[in-house]
Amino acid sequence: MKKKLLSVAALATIGLIVKNKKVFGKLPTGSRKDRIVKSSYYDGKQFNNIKETPIFSEDSTPFETFMEFVFRNTPKVYPEQSIPYIKTDFSKVVEQDYYVWFGHSSYLLHLGEKNFLIDPVFSGNASPVPMSTRAFKGSDYYKSQHMPEIDYLIITHDHYDHLDYKTVVELKDKVKKVIVPLGVGEHFEYWGYDSKNIIELEWEEDVQLEEGIKISSETSRHSAGRFLKFNQALWSSYVLTINGRNFFLGADGCYGEHFKEIGEKYGDFEVVFLENGQYNLHWKYSHMFPEDTLKAAQDLNAKTLIPIHNSKFKLSTHPWNKPMQELVRLNDKYYSLNLLTPKIGEVVDLNNTEKKYENWFDKIK
Repeated sequence: MKKKLLSVAALATIGLIVKNKKVFGKLPTGSRKDRIVKSSYYDGKQFNNIKETPIFSEDSTPFETFMEFVFRNTPKVYPEQSIPYIKTDFSKVVEQDYYVWFGHSSYLLHLGEKNFLIDPVFSGNASPVPMSTRAFKGSDYYKSQHMPEIDYLIITHDHYDHLDYKTVVELKDKVKKVIVPLGVGEHFEYWGYDSKNIIELEWEEDVQLEEGIKISSETSRHSAGRFLKFNQALWSSYVLTINGRNFFLGADGCYGEHFKEIGEKYGDFEVVFLENGQYNLHWKYSHMFPEDTLKAAQDLNAKTLIPIHNSKFKLSTHPWNKPMQELVRLNDKYYSLNLLTPKIGEVVDLNNTEKKYENWFDKIK
């Protein structure tokens, strides 16, 4: 009976995926593919990291990784209580420059009178399979309809927890321009976006968006792919420069010397947004551990660190709040960086980054 139930569940899952096949996007073609083939980061088959970056750690196998992820019983992987959030009406925000986090790696920046929305995932799950990898209760309050008009939608890479099909389709009429790594634009055209409004950047390529606003693509050590062929599009971090102020929009990826190189290239950063969560020793080259996040912020000469990539989805086996607790502990003991820990929906005044925020994650079971 158990085998029959598993078979039925597997068939139902396959049926749902086939029915929703547009969620996978589309592989690059035409002039976009021609540009990819000419890239120095493309080897004729796929994009590669500047430094070798294995998917699994040297002492791990895919089977071991799968078994631990599925069957390891780690306490507090899911919060017992609702994640706290603040309801913000963006039409009434008075701060001139501000940041609002929506959980995981989704956030809004209002800088230079422009709205930048990064990696929005508002569908409630981070998977092509409906009802799987569900957002924690409370972390999914914000939806596409809550967003203001978006001047620039910025995507770091095309994994499902960063590029959400349902969300970007819902946002299409609110978005003026889309900024993506080379190759990712094919997904957006397939989903109905006008190619004239899509800006694709290769590593170390920049574009002047308008007077006083420039964005530059920088490397990260990660990967890309949506169950098609892997690494057919790039994965990027970005440097957003507004009237001479640098902001680092970190992407997924492990720690490496590239952070120090970026820090030396740009001098310093007003604020860096860096991943902190979903790490695991089995995939230590995919995500940063808390101390890696602090070292990266230090390498980038960051005046302020705001951690992301946590508190919304279970994508690893650590307790849901351990990334934030460990980041605070290590920072207090060794680094003393200006670390901000706002709640979901809380408005952070980017011209007053000395304000302290409570460690809300310590109060939730």
